[in-house]
This record gives sequence, C-alpha cells and structure tokens, in this order.
Amino acid sequence: MAITGTNTLHQDETFVVETLTTEDATVTDDLSVGDDLGVSGDLSVTGTAMIGGSLIVGTQTPMFTATIGLAKSSTTDGMDITITLKQSSGATLGAIQTFIVFMSETNTGTGLTADTYSGDLTASTGTILQALTAKKAWLVTTAASGIFAATLVASANPTDQYVVVVHPLSGQHIVSAASGTNWEGAS
Repeated sequence: MAITGTNTLHQDETFVVETLTTEDATVTDDLSVGDDLGVSGDLSVTGTAMIGGSLIVGTQTPMFTATIGLAKSSTTDGMDITITLKQSSGATLGAIQTFIVFMSETNTGTGLTADTYSGDLTASTGTILQALTAKKAWLVTTAASGIFAATLVASANPTDQYVVVVHPLSGQHIVSAASGTNWEGAS
C-alpha cells in the first residue's frame, strides 16, 4: 500500500502501512510503517512512530561541519592547524567530537600524502588519540569547545598539502586550502 500526496491522518488507533510516501503527514496516535517511510515535507507524530525499514525526511545534511585554518607556526618549519566544528547555523559547536584527520596532496582529499614530514602532529587543544599512519593520519578528539588545534612540522615546507577532516557522522571529507606558505620556513 502506498499513499502519495498531502495526507492528514487522524486516527484513534494505530495507522499501519507497509510503505508510506507523502509530502506531509500528521498522525495523532501511533504510526507503524513496516518497510520505508519517505516524507519530503513535514512529519508530525504525537504517539509512537515505528519504522521497520528506512526513514527519510527531507534533505539529509550533517548537523555540523568543520572549518580548517592554517597558519605559520612559531615552531621551526611548523604549520599550525586549527579545526573548529561548526553547527549548521555557523556557530561553534561546543562539544567533544572524535574524528580522523589526514594529510593529502589533492584538493578533494583523496589519498594520503606521499610526502614525509620531519615532525609528527602535536596537539595544543584537544587530543591525539592515535596515529593511524605515522606523521600522515590521526584519530583526534576536540576539546569541549569543539576545537582541535595542533602543529605539524615539515622541513621541506611543501606548498601542495591539504588537511582533511573526515566528518564523524557522514564520512564526508572536509578539505582545507593548500598549505602554500603557511609553513614557518616558507617564503
């Protein structure tokens, strides 16, 4: 059974369907969907909603993103990396989150860099939980402020490096600008 279009479903008992596809749905008691529920508009359930398959409501976007700032460090040949988690509204997400950070040579964040850095990443805000690939990829945690800050050292001062954050919920790659002259020893 499929229902399409705008539906206002007022039911004294439980409304049960196998597949429900609708623009808007209002259910005043219980809604039970045995397979898939697709709602492109508003979904309002006052009772209990039981979905046996997939629940898709409108466009799905991550509830937060990250900004990546790069700057010359006071450490010799260092680059300061500041990752700030942002709510969809743009405000800083004041919460501890764990995610993967790695270095890439592409602006899309595909693959690890082939470069070898002279020093490993050292955190000044947040924590490095584990090096996943020595001097190239790390599992990190932000401070309660939603910020992770660290310094990476590369005596070659490569201009073609990108910091990549793997979004902890969606797996999406969030990629910085190129490292350019953001190394302390770069001109």
